[in-house]
Amino acid sequence: MSTLLRVLLATVAVFALQESALGQYPELNPELQRFQNPPRCYPNNGEWVMTKRNFPYDHHFGGTAKCVKYERIGPIVGSGMNVRFSWCQDGHGRGCGSNVGRYVLTPTPGYSTRNQYNFFAVNGVGSFRMHTIYKDCSTCFVGRYRYALNGYGCIQWRRLSHTFNRRADYCDFIFDLFCGNAPKYQVYDDSCSRVIGGYNGNYGWWKK
Repeated sequence: MSTLLRVLLATVAVFALQESALGQYPELNPELQRFQNPPRCYPNNGEWVMTKRNFPYDHHFGGTAKCVKYERIGPIVGSGMNVRFSWCQDGHGRGCGSNVGRYVLTPTPGYSTRNQYNFFAVNGVGSFRMHTIYKDCSTCFVGRYRYALNGYGCIQWRRLSHTFNRRADYCDFIFDLFCGNAPKYQVYDDSCSRVIGGYNGNYGWWKK
């Protein structure tokens, strides 16, 4: 683990512990916003796969679907973009669906970065709001999905990139720190590559 990464994790942990008793969401601290700045990852944000969450069923992403992918499908206009979430229940292509809509990024109170995602659905089951706990543009995203667990739902996504098959212990640490280490529901498994495709691959049910 690099020195910079050790400093990052120590900083996040200290602020989380300091703020945990002060607010509803300990991660919503402007001192942490340099780790919570999604706009810096665009326009080359890539495709992302849901890997785990702290709640069992998500009606926005196919219920208990194992293979869930996120991608931007249009240009960025202002602070908004058209996006698509696609899913299959398993790697055999059963129970597949999608939800298309528009993401608009806005700041939460006290922030100068646009750390909050507001999803407005065009089709599918509806709109939702979530905010960034942590984002590494090349590796992982941890978000707070307020519609789940009485406001405390969390999901971890991994980017389909050269880092996808590598361990990302710091992402798991941040997930556990802010979201708890139990319960934890593993979403993605290796069979999902059949429908999602792989990094730099030209296969998969959702490949264009």
